[in-house]
Amino acid sequence: MFTKQTLVATFSNHAEIIALHEVIRGTSGLRSTTKEPICIYEDNAACIKLMKQGFIKGDNTKHISPKYFYNQQLQTLLKIQVNQVKSEENVADLFTKFLPKSTIEKYVKSIGMLKLSEIP
Repeated sequence: MFTKQTLVATFSNHAEIIALHEVIRGTSGLRSTTKEPICIYEDNAACIKLMKQGFIKGDNTKHISPKYFYNQQLQTLLKIQVNQVKSEENVADLFTKFLPKSTIEKYVKSIGMLKLSEIP
């Protein structure tokens, strides 16, 4: 069951950390069939850097609750692995950003969507 967001992010990096936290919370009950950590892709370099460092109270992080850095602990325990995905390879941008037509067409094709005229 999904609920409405109850908190407002003050920076894009803050929003990314919250979103990453929610994704990881949602996958924490999943059981892997291998010993490999669950791989999660993130496109925000600042968020990835903070996840590697862990929670450090400072001017840039004072507005972020330490609970969102639980993800970093899971990463240290090798339960998850947060990898950076380049913007030009981030298919999720199709649903979240205004993109040039050529990029939209590339992403649509990459996820297997067809135009109505292409359906047999």
